[in-house]
Amino acid sequence: FESIEVKNCAHTGWNIKQSEGLRFDDCIAHDMGVDSPSGYVGGFVMVATDADFYNCEAYNIGTTMAGTATAHCDGFNIHYTGTVNLYNCKAWNCEDDGVSHHDACCGVIDGGEWYNCGKGGIASPTHGAKVNVKNVYSHDNVYGLLAASDGNVISDRGNILISNCVFNNNTTDVMCSNDYKLVVFNCVYD
Repeated sequence: FESIEVKNCAHTGWNIKQSEGLRFDDCIAHDMGVDSPSGYVGGFVMVATDADFYNCEAYNIGTTMAGTATAHCDGFNIHYTGTVNLYNCKAWNCEDDGVSHHDACCGVIDGGEWYNCGKGGIASPTHGAKVNVKNVYSHDNVYGLLAASDGNVISDRGNILISNCVFNNNTTDVMCSNDYKLVVFNCVYD
């Protein structure tokens, strides 16, 4: 998928399930209305899917919910198994997270700017995911980077590497639950 813009959707811009070998270049999802949704909501929702994103953007996700985060309105919302990598992507003004990998998925977040989100600029990894993060700028969120678990971690996912990142003006720059082991180096914090 290349240079496609999806906007003004009631719930989700992109919703892809059980696919592999996908590539997104310069795609945008924005201004999702979010009218009392349930399930996975976001600009880009990937479920049990393998995909690579290059220079993609998601913004104004969950704009009608006024910051309640009850519908988990993420810019990039990734669930179940699969590998989803993001290269120089960015998300802002998301009611919940800019990007959030969940469950048993894997991936890399390399570069990009993540800001002004109601919870995490980067909430990857969460709930058992294995995601390494590098070269990002995460600012003006509740959490710059959130590595959290709801107690459903499938197994020991090993070390999560966070490198060469800048976290600035977040309420909490980096938060890690007891279920994860972060190895953080060459990062700048407020």
